[in-house]
Amino acid sequence: MQKLLPHFVKLLFYVFVLGVVAAVMFYSFQGLGKIFPDDLMGQLFGMTLFDVATIVWFFVFVSACASTMQYIFSGIGFLLGIGGTLGLVGIEVGLSSGMLAAGTMQKPLTYIFIAALVGHLLLIYAHHASEPAIAAKISLGVDKANITDQAQKEATRILTENMAQLSAPIAARLVREVMKDLDLQNTGGTVIDLPALALDDQPPAHDSAGTLGVMDFLRGLWSKPAAQPRPFEQVVPVVENVPAPVEEKPIGEDASFPSGKAA
Repeated sequence: MQKLLPHFVKLLFYVFVLGVVAAVMFYSFQGLGKIFPDDLMGQLFGMTLFDVATIVWFFVFVSACASTMQYIFSGIGFLLGIGGTLGLVGIEVGLSSGMLAAGTMQKPLTYIFIAALVGHLLLIYAHHASEPAIAAKISLGVDKANITDQAQKEATRILTENMAQLSAPIAARLVREVMKDLDLQNTGGTVIDLPALALDDQPPAHDSAGTLGVMDFLRGLWSKPAAQPRPFEQVVPVVENVPAPVEEKPIGEDASFPSGKAA
Protein backbone atom coordinates (compact mmCIF):
# COMPACT_ATOMS: atom_id res chain seq x y z
CA MET A 1 0.00 0.00 0.00
CA GLN A 2 2.83 2.40 0.79
CA LYS A 3 4.36 1.70 -2.60
CA LEU A 4 1.13 2.65 -4.34
CA LEU A 5 0.49 5.75 -2.23
CA PRO A 6 2.84 8.09 -4.14
CA HIS A 7 1.19 7.16 -7.45
CA PHE A 8 -2.25 7.62 -5.89
CA VAL A 9 -1.26 11.07 -4.54
CA LYS A 10 -0.06 12.14 -7.95
CA LEU A 11 -3.33 11.01 -9.49
CA LEU A 12 -5.33 12.91 -6.87
CA PHE A 13 -3.18 16.00 -7.46
CA TYR A 14 -3.80 15.86 -11.20
CA VAL A 15 -7.55 15.48 -10.59
CA PHE A 16 -7.44 18.39 -8.17
CA VAL A 17 -5.61 20.55 -10.69
CA LEU A 18 -8.11 19.69 -13.37
CA GLY A 19 -11.00 20.48 -11.00
CA VAL A 20 -9.54 23.86 -10.08
CA VAL A 21 -8.86 24.70 -13.72
CA ALA A 22 -12.38 23.63 -14.69
CA ALA A 23 -13.98 25.69 -11.88
CA VAL A 24 -11.95 28.76 -12.78
CA MET A 25 -12.77 28.42 -16.44
CA PHE A 26 -16.47 27.92 -15.66
CA TYR A 27 -16.74 31.06 -13.56
CA SER A 28 -14.64 32.97 -16.03
CA PHE A 29 -16.98 31.89 -18.77
CA GLN A 30 -19.94 33.02 -16.71
CA GLY A 31 -18.32 36.36 -16.00
CA LEU A 32 -17.56 36.88 -19.69
CA GLY A 33 -21.21 36.26 -20.36
CA LYS A 34 -21.91 39.57 -18.62
CA ILE A 35 -19.66 41.30 -21.17
CA PHE A 36 -20.75 39.29 -24.23
CA PRO A 37 -24.31 38.14 -23.63
CA ASP A 38 -25.52 35.60 -26.20
CA ASP A 39 -22.06 35.70 -27.90
CA LEU A 40 -20.31 32.36 -27.61
CA MET A 41 -17.28 33.33 -29.69
CA GLY A 42 -16.71 36.44 -27.60
CA GLN A 43 -16.78 34.37 -24.40
CA LEU A 44 -14.34 31.79 -25.85
CA PHE A 45 -11.87 34.46 -26.97
CA GLY A 46 -12.20 36.05 -23.54
CA MET A 47 -11.22 32.77 -21.88
CA THR A 48 -8.16 32.67 -24.14
CA LEU A 49 -7.06 36.00 -22.68
CA PHE A 50 -7.52 34.84 -19.07
CA ASP A 51 -7.46 31.11 -18.27
CA VAL A 52 -5.57 29.85 -21.32
CA ALA A 53 -3.14 32.79 -21.20
CA THR A 54 -2.25 31.98 -17.58
CA ILE A 55 -1.38 28.38 -18.43
CA VAL A 56 0.57 29.30 -21.58
CA TRP A 57 2.64 32.00 -19.91
CA PHE A 58 3.47 29.60 -17.08
CA PHE A 59 4.87 26.97 -19.46
CA VAL A 60 6.74 29.64 -21.39
CA PHE A 61 8.33 30.86 -18.16
CA VAL A 62 9.37 27.31 -17.26
CA SER A 63 10.76 26.04 -20.55
CA ALA A 64 10.73 28.61 -23.36
CA CYS A 65 12.86 31.52 -22.16
CA ALA A 66 16.40 32.16 -23.40
CA SER A 67 17.13 35.59 -21.91
CA THR A 68 16.50 37.53 -18.74
CA MET A 69 13.99 39.82 -20.38
CA GLN A 70 12.02 36.85 -21.68
CA TYR A 71 11.73 35.53 -18.13
CA ILE A 72 10.52 38.93 -17.01
CA PHE A 73 7.95 39.31 -19.77
CA SER A 74 6.62 35.77 -19.39
CA GLY A 75 6.31 36.30 -15.63
CA ILE A 76 4.37 39.52 -16.24
CA GLY A 77 2.11 37.68 -18.67
CA PHE A 78 1.43 34.96 -16.12
CA LEU A 79 0.53 37.54 -13.46
CA LEU A 80 -1.65 39.46 -15.91
CA GLY A 81 -3.53 36.32 -16.91
CA ILE A 82 -4.09 35.07 -13.38
CA GLY A 83 -5.04 38.54 -12.15
CA GLY A 84 -7.66 38.96 -14.87
CA THR A 85 -8.99 35.47 -14.18
CA LEU A 86 -9.33 36.15 -10.47
CA GLY A 87 -11.09 39.42 -11.25
CA LEU A 88 -13.62 37.68 -13.49
CA VAL A 89 -14.19 34.88 -11.00
CA GLY A 90 -14.54 37.29 -8.09
CA ILE A 91 -17.09 39.44 -9.90
CA GLU A 92 -19.07 36.41 -11.05
CA VAL A 93 -19.15 34.89 -7.56
CA GLY A 94 -20.15 38.26 -6.07
CA LEU A 95 -22.96 38.65 -8.54
CA SER A 96 -24.17 35.10 -7.99
CA SER A 97 -24.21 35.57 -4.21
CA GLY A 98 -25.95 38.94 -4.46
CA MET A 99 -23.07 40.70 -2.81
CA LEU A 100 -22.50 42.82 -5.94
CA ALA A 101 -25.18 44.61 -7.94
CA ALA A 102 -25.62 43.27 -11.45
CA GLY A 103 -26.07 46.68 -13.07
CA THR A 104 -22.77 48.09 -11.79
CA MET A 105 -20.31 45.37 -12.85
CA GLN A 106 -20.35 45.82 -16.63
CA LYS A 107 -17.77 48.63 -16.59
CA PRO A 108 -15.23 46.84 -14.34
CA LEU A 109 -15.55 43.67 -16.43
CA THR A 110 -15.06 45.68 -19.61
CA TYR A 111 -11.94 47.38 -18.23
CA ILE A 112 -10.51 44.04 -17.13
CA PHE A 113 -11.09 42.54 -20.57
CA ILE A 114 -9.49 45.48 -22.42
CA ALA A 115 -6.48 45.50 -20.07
CA ALA A 116 -5.92 41.77 -20.56
CA LEU A 117 -6.22 42.06 -24.35
CA VAL A 118 -3.78 44.98 -24.71
CA GLY A 119 -1.39 43.60 -22.09
CA HIS A 120 -1.05 40.15 -23.66
CA LEU A 121 -0.57 41.65 -27.13
CA LEU A 122 2.29 43.87 -25.96
CA LEU A 123 3.89 41.07 -23.97
CA ILE A 124 3.88 38.73 -26.97
CA TYR A 125 5.83 41.26 -29.06
CA ALA A 126 8.16 42.09 -26.18
CA HIS A 127 8.90 38.42 -25.50
CA HIS A 128 9.67 37.78 -29.15
CA ALA A 129 11.89 40.88 -29.42
CA SER A 130 13.81 39.76 -26.30
CA GLU A 131 15.10 36.64 -28.02
CA PRO A 132 18.94 36.80 -27.96
CA ALA A 133 19.44 36.76 -31.74
CA ILE A 134 16.76 39.35 -32.39
CA ALA A 135 17.88 41.51 -29.45
CA ALA A 136 21.45 41.47 -30.83
CA LYS A 137 20.21 42.53 -34.27
CA ILE A 138 18.20 45.36 -32.74
CA SER A 139 21.12 46.55 -30.61
CA LEU A 140 23.60 46.45 -33.50
CA GLY A 141 21.04 48.08 -35.76
CA VAL A 142 20.78 50.98 -33.33
CA ASP A 143 24.57 51.35 -33.30
CA LYS A 144 24.68 51.31 -37.11
CA ALA A 145 21.96 53.93 -37.23
CA ASN A 146 23.93 56.17 -34.85
CA ILE A 147 27.07 55.79 -36.98
CA THR A 148 25.10 56.61 -40.13
CA ASP A 149 23.61 59.71 -38.50
CA GLN A 150 27.07 60.88 -37.42
CA ALA A 151 28.44 60.26 -40.93
CA GLN A 152 25.63 62.30 -42.44
CA LYS A 153 26.42 65.19 -40.11
CA GLU A 154 30.13 65.04 -41.04
CA ALA A 155 29.30 64.89 -44.76
CA THR A 156 27.00 67.90 -44.41
CA ARG A 157 29.74 69.85 -42.62
CA ILE A 158 32.37 69.02 -45.27
CA LEU A 159 30.04 69.89 -48.14
CA THR A 160 29.11 73.18 -46.48
CA GLU A 161 32.76 74.17 -46.01
CA ASN A 162 33.67 73.30 -49.63
CA MET A 163 30.48 74.51 -51.27
CA ALA A 164 32.20 77.19 -53.38
CA GLN A 165 34.79 74.78 -54.82
CA LEU A 166 32.23 72.08 -55.50
CA SER A 167 29.72 74.42 -57.15
CA ALA A 168 32.23 76.15 -59.45
CA PRO A 169 32.28 73.43 -62.19
CA ILE A 170 28.50 73.19 -62.14
CA ALA A 171 28.16 76.97 -62.41
CA ALA A 172 30.55 77.05 -65.37
CA ARG A 173 28.58 74.33 -67.14
CA LEU A 174 25.31 76.17 -66.54
CA VAL A 175 26.78 79.39 -67.93
CA ARG A 176 27.94 77.57 -71.07
CA GLU A 177 24.49 76.08 -71.55
CA VAL A 178 22.81 79.49 -71.15
CA MET A 179 25.22 81.09 -73.63
CA LYS A 180 24.55 78.30 -76.06
CA ASP A 181 20.79 78.71 -75.70
CA LEU A 182 21.10 82.48 -76.28
CA ASP A 183 23.41 81.95 -79.28
CA LEU A 184 26.16 83.89 -77.55
CA GLN A 185 28.78 81.23 -77.84
CA ASN A 186 31.62 81.76 -80.35
CA THR A 187 31.17 79.28 -83.19
CA GLY A 188 34.30 77.35 -83.94
CA GLY A 189 35.30 77.61 -87.64
CA THR A 190 38.04 75.96 -89.67
CA VAL A 191 41.39 77.79 -89.61
CA ILE A 192 43.73 77.29 -92.62
CA ASP A 193 47.38 77.77 -91.78
CA LEU A 194 49.12 79.10 -94.95
CA PRO A 195 52.80 80.15 -95.23
CA ALA A 196 53.58 83.82 -95.64
CA LEU A 197 54.36 84.96 -99.23
CA ALA A 198 57.16 87.36 -100.16
CA LEU A 199 55.94 90.83 -101.14
CA ASP A 200 57.36 92.50 -104.29
CA ASP A 201 58.28 96.17 -104.41
CA GLN A 202 55.13 98.16 -104.40
CA PRO A 203 54.53 100.13 -107.58
CA PRO A 204 54.63 103.88 -107.38
CA ALA A 205 51.47 105.37 -106.19
CA HIS A 206 49.36 107.16 -108.76
CA ASP A 207 47.61 110.33 -108.29
CA SER A 208 44.47 110.41 -106.29
CA ALA A 209 42.37 110.78 -109.45
CA GLY A 210 43.51 107.38 -110.71
CA THR A 211 44.62 108.71 -114.25
CA LEU A 212 48.02 108.33 -115.93
CA GLY A 213 50.10 111.33 -116.96
CA VAL A 214 51.10 112.05 -120.62
CA MET A 215 54.77 111.24 -120.05
CA ASP A 216 53.89 107.97 -118.42
CA PHE A 217 51.77 107.04 -121.41
CA LEU A 218 54.53 107.85 -123.95
CA ARG A 219 57.20 106.10 -121.88
CA GLY A 220 55.05 103.00 -121.92
CA LEU A 221 54.86 103.00 -125.72
CA TRP A 222 58.62 103.16 -126.46
CA SER A 223 60.12 101.51 -123.46
CA LYS A 224 60.75 97.78 -123.60
CA PRO A 225 60.45 95.89 -120.40
CA ALA A 226 63.56 94.10 -119.22
CA ALA A 227 63.49 90.46 -120.13
CA GLN A 228 63.34 88.28 -117.09
CA PRO A 229 64.55 84.71 -117.46
CA ARG A 230 61.88 82.20 -116.83
CA PRO A 231 62.73 79.19 -114.71
CA PHE A 232 62.23 76.71 -117.51
CA GLU A 233 64.45 78.71 -120.03
CA GLN A 234 67.65 78.78 -117.95
CA VAL A 235 70.70 77.07 -119.63
CA VAL A 236 72.27 74.23 -117.72
CA PRO A 237 75.71 72.95 -118.93
CA VAL A 238 75.73 69.33 -119.98
CA VAL A 239 78.79 67.18 -119.36
CA GLU A 240 79.30 64.53 -122.08
CA ASN A 241 80.96 61.22 -121.36
CA VAL A 242 84.17 61.27 -123.52
CA PRO A 243 86.16 57.97 -123.55
CA ALA A 244 89.87 58.15 -122.58
CA PRO A 245 92.50 57.64 -125.44
CA VAL A 246 93.90 54.13 -125.80
CA GLU A 247 97.68 53.71 -126.44
CA GLU A 248 98.46 51.48 -129.46
CA LYS A 249 101.26 48.92 -129.27
CA PRO A 250 103.63 48.24 -132.28
CA ILE A 251 103.03 45.10 -134.18
CA GLY A 252 105.92 42.60 -134.56
CA GLU A 253 108.07 44.08 -131.90
CA ASP A 254 108.49 43.50 -128.30
CA ALA A 255 105.43 44.89 -126.69
CA SER A 256 107.42 45.99 -123.65
CA PHE A 257 109.40 48.60 -125.70
CA PRO A 258 107.74 51.41 -127.53
CA SER A 259 108.54 51.94 -131.20
CA GLY A 260 111.66 54.01 -132.08
CA LYS A 261 113.34 53.28 -128.72
CA ALA A 262 116.15 50.83 -128.00
CA ALA A 263 116.46 48.90 -124.90
